[in-house]
Amino acid sequence: MTLPARFVWTLFVDGAWRNGEPGLFMLDTTNRDHSFDVTVHPDHSIDATNPCGEQGLEPFEACTLGHVNLSLMARDDTTPWFDFQTDGNDDLEILVTEFLDQAIEWNHLTTVVRDGTRFLDNVISASAFPIPEIESKVAALRKIGLGIMGFAELLVQLGVRYGTPASYEIARQLMAHITQESKQMSHELAAERGTFPQWANSKYATPTAYPEWFSRHTGRKATNWANGFPLRNHSTATIAPTETTSMIANTSGGCEPLFNVVYFKNVGRDVQGREMLVEFDDYFLRTLQANGIDPKTIGEEARTLLRALPFQSFLESHPESRMMSQWLIVRQ
Repeated sequence: MTLPARFVWTLFVDGAWRNGEPGLFMLDTTNRDHSFDVTVHPDHSIDATNPCGEQGLEPFEACTLGHVNLSLMARDDTTPWFDFQTDGNDDLEILVTEFLDQAIEWNHLTTVVRDGTRFLDNVISASAFPIPEIESKVAALRKIGLGIMGFAELLVQLGVRYGTPASYEIARQLMAHITQESKQMSHELAAERGTFPQWANSKYATPTAYPEWFSRHTGRKATNWANGFPLRNHSTATIAPTETTSMIANTSGGCEPLFNVVYFKNVGRDVQGREMLVEFDDYFLRTLQANGIDPKTIGEEARTLLRALPFQSFLESHPESRMMSQWLIVRQ
């Protein structure tokens, strides 16, 4: 059976909006960006993902994931983006670089990325796997995925609207730093503990054959590493949704926007009991408090109303909450 592509795409989008399924994964793009040249080594082709879809996997491969909380990386005394003095420079990349230099605790971020990379490598060594095929594949590749959470809340702290060109450039610079620092740490771990066993077959063994790819992943020139760039882990970075993890950390999920400042969380009945959990965005509560509104009172009232009314009805009956939720997205 064949169907019009536009119709299928519409079904995908509608289903994803309604319940998060189905996902769409670009398998050919993923394989082109793989640490292995799959045209030379087809046995390393990626043909699936983990359940959340962020990590492409070879057959029998497993992923070990961790997340940097970006909402903890902003300086307390930072000048927000909307007040940042540009000195007449209209090059967005340069402007964002200058802005982040005074807004982000770069040394702290670097330390967390390096420690996180080492920690995830330790997790692989300490883990037990259910079948020999998985244990063998994980040992041969040692894939890890250090990602992020709290990106949307970081933008709130910085005074940047999510989805603007400035937010895209901030995301690019932050993730480039995380990717390249995690690669540097994996490089040092290779000197300390040895490379992953399949390193000789990877693109990192012959950087000059893949110069653009190598530069993007490591921040280095391939010609300076003609004899290979040793790594402990064939992949080091990925971005997971982190929804439950970010709730525990009291921040926003992954790289996604703040969909609502108050919402339901539906988990197992043995955890939540008969009623769905009501979650509040931390910066929403801080904003209420900063404007003389008691967050505990609003919280208890919201829990009561949300369990009885749709969220839209709650906002209509409490215009101050709608105002605060819109204002929060713009500035702290």
